[in-house]
Amino acid sequence: MAESTETIAQTPPDGAEPPPSIAAEALPEAAEPPSSPRRLRFPTALTVLAIILGVVWVASFFIPSGIYQVDRTGAAIPGTYRELPSCSSVAAGMPCIDKSFIA
Repeated sequence: MAESTETIAQTPPDGAEPPPSIAAEALPEAAEPPSSPRRLRFPTALTVLAIILGVVWVASFFIPSGIYQVDRTGAAIPGTYRELPSCSSVAAGMPCIDKSFIA
């Protein structure tokens, strides 16, 4: 009779979940609960800097280089902006020298 009581104690009534020790034996791989979808995280500082660097590099191909005249204090004089000649306007065989830093 002792065997039948042990068997009854381990067997759950209909519709009830078995104890964890029996559930682990019955199901070797427990099903994981469904995870929530991954949320997008803000990129790291290095990624943001790389993106900004790329955007500025591409923009440099479309924005013409130019220079302002400056006063004695080094401040730009409004209305004196002039576009610098591009390297494509240099005669063939002549070196193209960037003079944007020379005022």
